[in-house]
Amino acid sequence: MYEQTTATIRPLPYKMSEVRRAFNKAGYSVNLNLDSSLTLRRGYAKYRVTFGFNRYSTEEKDNIQKNPVIKPSDNGSGFLEIQYRDGTRETLFPYFTTKLYTYLDDHEIIHNYDRATGVISIDGLDYMPGYEARQMRLDENMFWGRNKDWTDIALDYKDVDGDGLEDILIYHNVRLQTLYGLGSGI
Repeated sequence: MYEQTTATIRPLPYKMSEVRRAFNKAGYSVNLNLDSSLTLRRGYAKYRVTFGFNRYSTEEKDNIQKNPVIKPSDNGSGFLEIQYRDGTRETLFPYFTTKLYTYLDDHEIIHNYDRATGVISIDGLDYMPGYEARQMRLDENMFWGRNKDWTDIALDYKDVDGDGLEDILIYHNVRLQTLYGLGSGI
């Protein structure tokens, strides 16, 4: 009986009620998804975040405060973090579709995702996922329709943020998300 038992373990926030309160105070609606990611909406903007299992994603701190706060992490990672009322801080990782891994595997593209740093390496170059997964414009939707494969993903490579490094645009299910280029060996 036990030989056939399987389980899926997904990380949840340290204190969901405080996460919801902090984002609601900032003007976002919050939904907890079946895959334990959070969908955040404000107006037409849609963001997805997820939480981590490792020791890098949750830290005990002694800075007690009245209300939970969402702010940029002070470790230089570029991530957001929530600081709970008891002083505990937790990193909010950008969420991107797991079908990206299927797409990369199917196209034999070497990749690795480091949950401690949030960096995804693709063919030896490092990228930082953006939080926003916005709805595609008409021209982007047409690009996706012409270039998607069986995973419903299409990729486009261009310098989106003007820093001289190539970024990757992920087109998936009428949403567009950017992986920002960091160069190699980060």
